Amino acid sequence: MKPLSIIAAGLALLLNVPVGASAQTLSPGKSVAYTFLTEVPIGTTYSSVAQVSLIKGKKKRILEVDVKIIDQQLVADAMGAYVTVNGIEMHPGSADAPQITGCNHSWINCTLASHFWVDLDTLELANPGMFTNVPLLIDVQGIAHGGPTPFGVVSLRVRMVKK
Repeated sequence: MKPLSIIAAGLALLLNVPVGASAQTLSPGKSVAYTFLTEVPIGTTYSSVAQVSLIKGKKKRILEVDVKIIDQQLVADAMGAYVTVNGIEMHPGSADAPQITGCNHSWINCTLASHFWVDLDTLELANPGMFTNVPLLIDVQGIAHGGPTPFGVVSLRVRMVKK
């Protein structure tokens, strides 16, 4: 194995990038984090398709997450996603009621685009010590329904903004 490919494989493991996927990532960030992944396997059961982190959560902040998942192989009949921060589900959506999109394969790729948010003060009140002055791990869980497991593109933008 060439030294560069060894470094790339190690970086993929460090950033939790699926094998074979390529990434452009700004994470961890102070108040923003981004990632763009290609060739991400999107399974028929919920699994992590992208993760980023922020160095620490702060009081009087809202966490906003924008997610886009694209099935480039035109095989999914529907796609779904939900987002967690430090293991707690964000609004809207959950594993029981995710954001879902139907797919029409006539000539376009199936695309799920959604926005998620959560008040960090509310989460800290309900879960003391989990959201203020500690790292925040944002995890996107994705799923594809119908057809074989597609490989997709995932774009993720996270912002921690003042209320």
